[in-house]
Amino acid sequence: MNNRDLPCDVCRDLMPLVRDGVASDASRRMVERHLAGCPACQAIWRGEEPPPPDDRRILGRIQSRIRLWMGGVLAAGLLLGLLFSSYGEGLPWNAVVMPVLGVLFWFFGGRYRLLLPPGTAVLVFLFNLALLWSDSWRNAYDVGGAFLQNAIYALLIGGFCLVLCSLGMLAGALLQYGFSRPAETETKEKENRHEKQ
Repeated sequence: MNNRDLPCDVCRDLMPLVRDGVASDASRRMVERHLAGCPACQAIWRGEEPPPPDDRRILGRIQSRIRLWMGGVLAAGLLLGLLFSSYGEGLPWNAVVMPVLGVLFWFFGGRYRLLLPPGTAVLVFLFNLALLWSDSWRNAYDVGGAFLQNAIYALLIGGFCLVLCSLGMLAGALLQYGFSRPAETETKEKENRHEKQ
């Protein structure tokens, strides 16, 4: 539909009135304008079946919305992970957040799914390094020694997140395998029965 003034549903409701000649001139003109730009309503006007909706376009819209939501969830999870990794008490929460991110990214990450664990590890490392460096700069006399100590600590936290994300992705792969296995087995059983007959 190109005409935004008249939705398809309203146009389809007005079509019988226009055909019978009982619609007002304004309604008739709106229907005619709508029919000029809408192939689906033109088909109905001619008494044909309207063309089927473009499934690829609809699925593309749904997939883009899912990706948008999953991107938001993943970004929120990464922010939570960064927040939890920056404080000693919150670090155990990463044992929950990072595997969940791994599972979600396995299912919705597409071709970029293998970038999550190293990307997360690098982000967590850099974030903690900057945070610890700023603390050591303010509080320590031996900045060089504190930097090395903080770099090792940030590297350990990054490695911890790398392992947790990887475990989550492994769990996602196993879930995908577990849920897809019965369908493949049923198909093979049907093929075997068909061959025996």
